[in-house]
Amino acid sequence: MVRIGKQVWMAENLAYLPKVSPPGIWSQTDPVYYVLLYYGSSTQEAKSTGNGVLYNFPAAKVSCPRGWHLPTDDDWKEMELALGMDPAELDLIGARNSGSVGKKLKSNEDYIPPYGGDNSSGFNAKPSGSLYGDGRFLGYGGSDSFYWTSTSYGNMLFTRYLNGSDGINRSGGSPLLGYTVRCIK
Repeated sequence: MVRIGKQVWMAENLAYLPKVSPPGIWSQTDPVYYVLLYYGSSTQEAKSTGNGVLYNFPAAKVSCPRGWHLPTDDDWKEMELALGMDPAELDLIGARNSGSVGKKLKSNEDYIPPYGGDNSSGFNAKPSGSLYGDGRFLGYGGSDSFYWTSTSYGNMLFTRYLNGSDGINRSGGSPLLGYTVRCIK
């Protein structure tokens, strides 16, 4: 656990994996779980890869353990504000660079230089990649992290995206995509 401002977050990405699906299985309504760069269906084998678990939105919203929940867009904004983001940027869509929030969230070990951060927040974001609607894993080369929120954004959900900048992106993702989950108390 890590305390950021008044919030308590998990200090690592969720690794709950009750079953695993290959990248060609999609659903906007049923939970689907993937493992980065794994194309099979054996949960035991998938866990042994050491790669991160990616969740479609239906899986993301039911996977946090008891006492934890999938953060809302407002939960993320509260954390971003606590880490120094200019309040005028909180509701912007796209890259938001004030306060170097991304740098403070990112691990200083796992990103390919110069994409890493200083992890001064203790959040320890690692490059998790994502699974897109065409079955491709993206951003797994050490530079990108994608996180779900539970907040609707039109027919999508608000997400957070960390990449090579020191900022943090706020955008939307389709419920069928595979992103990382970070739970909050």
